[in-house]
Amino acid sequence: MEPIIDSNLEILYEDDECIAVNKSGNCPVHEGGLYYNNTLTMILEKKYGFRLYPVYRLDRETSGIVVFAKKRENVKDVKIENKEYMAVVEGVINNALIIAEKIGEVRGEYVKWKMAVLTEGKSAETQIEPVRAMKNATIIKIFPKTGRQHQIRVHLQYIKHPVIGDKLYGESDKVFKDYLEGKDVDLPIKRQALHLYKIRLNNKDLTAPVPEDINELAAELSKII
Repeated sequence: MEPIIDSNLEILYEDDECIAVNKSGNCPVHEGGLYYNNTLTMILEKKYGFRLYPVYRLDRETSGIVVFAKKRENVKDVKIENKEYMAVVEGVINNALIIAEKIGEVRGEYVKWKMAVLTEGKSAETQIEPVRAMKNATIIKIFPKTGRQHQIRVHLQYIKHPVIGDKLYGESDKVFKDYLEGKDVDLPIKRQALHLYKIRLNNKDLTAPVPEDINELAAELSKII
């Protein structure tokens, strides 16, 4: 049996070539691992009755805008610009940052592979802008200039400000181990507090509202004095 997902979605935009949706923070974009039917792609294909092709991917626990082409040959023609993410991260960030560290694949202690900053990796650049600093956390905007796998999460872990709720790239590998073993994981949010809230699609600006769970997390953290 496949794991249960949050299948709630919102259609943000549609034309003859593509569809843009706002996905939840517990929904894989495509099949893989334990997921086949319970994916965003499959949900939309059942709704529309034809094949769809993701133009890019978001991790299962990252919410926000995903764009699908209606035909395989349309994927390369869909113009995506200016991706803007928001996240709640551990620790205080007071100044804008540019992280330009190469990223590559490594073997994980509790997972076959994961990504990490490596001198022999592929070039990657992430720009960060603090929005609001709290006692032990910061709400930030993120502007990735490249699109490496897990880039934002890896870069934030590298500067010791991991995304709150990130089980794989958080502060402790034990959290991910406990999660894999089905144990209760003591985190302030059930998934990583990362959301793709704005893109420019074919010269049109699209936005996806920040999900309730991230807003609730920020509100709770703001109470800490």
